[in-house]
Amino acid sequence: MKESLKRGTFYALEVNAKKSEGDKLIKYYMEFGFVPLLNDKNHLIMSRDEIVKATTERAIR
Repeated sequence: MKESLKRGTFYALEVNAKKSEGDKLIKYYMEFGFVPLLNDKNHLIMSRDEIVKATTERAIR
């Protein structure tokens, strides 16, 4: 997430959780603040503002 902030302007970061990993991977992303889309729980997004907040509130490696 920190790299995304350094590289340029964007509005949100999207991830696609592998369906083979099931809810375990979705839960992992949600712990960082990603939110699943209503029509596809395997696609999660996080706004740029939330990424800035997350990277300043806790250490992300």
